[in-house]
Amino acid sequence: MSTLVGRTFGHWVVLSVRSKGGDSYATLRCCCGTECERHTGALYSGRSKSCGCQRRNHVTHNLSRTKEYVIWKSMRERCNNPNAQHYHDYGGRGIHVCPHWDDYANFLTDMGPRPPKTTLERRNNNLGYAPDNCYWATRTQQARNTRGNRQITHRGITQPLAVWAEQCGIKQATLWVRLYKLNWSVKTALETPIQH
Repeated sequence: MSTLVGRTFGHWVVLSVRSKGGDSYATLRCCCGTECERHTGALYSGRSKSCGCQRRNHVTHNLSRTKEYVIWKSMRERCNNPNAQHYHDYGGRGIHVCPHWDDYANFLTDMGPRPPKTTLERRNNNLGYAPDNCYWATRTQQARNTRGNRQITHRGITQPLAVWAEQCGIKQATLWVRLYKLNWSVKTALETPIQH
């Protein structure tokens, strides 16, 4: 039954499965964020497709409490609303959300539940938000992929500041201050140990 975990049935995502009295039950998360348990037979037969929110005017409860919904809403806002704070970096430069993701349920089905401490990231920053260009990224992964990330060359190797910071065991902010506030050389900034 572990093969069910992560699968989608209608608007449900299977989180876990357990056996009880010879039957199997799945813990599910609906696209609106509601979690509950259902008999797996109801999933396979199609009798259970959501918690019922889809019948109530396309999701009317608990959405604002889920991280995935907030991320979906913010993504659409910065791409579609010229009055949004960061519109010029997204919709203003041609970054759009694919029509398939106009429906939150499709977004959640494609991306799955958000792992802890991750954000929505695009593999190619010049392309829009779509299933084949998006993934849940850690802060470090996202920092490596930003348009404004500075590339640093040291000993013949060029890579983003975030990567150097990780490899040298120095906080990104500390490395940035050393290089761009204190004007240290790259060699000094990378090779000087942190004083505790």
